[in-house]
Amino acid sequence: MSSSLFSLVYQSTPTALLTDEALRNVLATARYFNSHHRISGLLLYAHGQLMQLLEGEQAPIRALYARIERDPRHENVELIAAGPAVQREFPDWAMGFTTTDASPLMTSGALDVIRPDFLLGREHNFSEATRARIEAFLVAPMS
Repeated sequence: MSSSLFSLVYQSTPTALLTDEALRNVLATARYFNSHHRISGLLLYAHGQLMQLLEGEQAPIRALYARIERDPRHENVELIAAGPAVQREFPDWAMGFTTTDASPLMTSGALDVIRPDFLLGREHNFSEATRARIEAFLVAPMS
């Protein structure tokens, strides 16, 4: 069934400041939806920007991305990459999450990206391209 596996990466700017409570709500909603649609991935929040990496079957991923594009809580939605995937890079993550803001959000599934081993303890199959994309996003704001 890996032939139908699809991945998509986008970046957007939230239209309002994301408080810890707002981020927890986003995560709860994403994790519920994703677990019911066999979608896994990672949500990154840094420098006032969101980057989300999604993987699963193509139809639900494309439908979710179309909803995000229309969502008034997002602006400057930019598709960074989309296409077939050989395997899941986040096989056991309904939605991993990290932030680099001054007061890190402490919630289940949050990652401490300041630590060089922040991915240890979670199953992942990151390609070098994905690792580079994540590191670049967390280090400096993208325009």
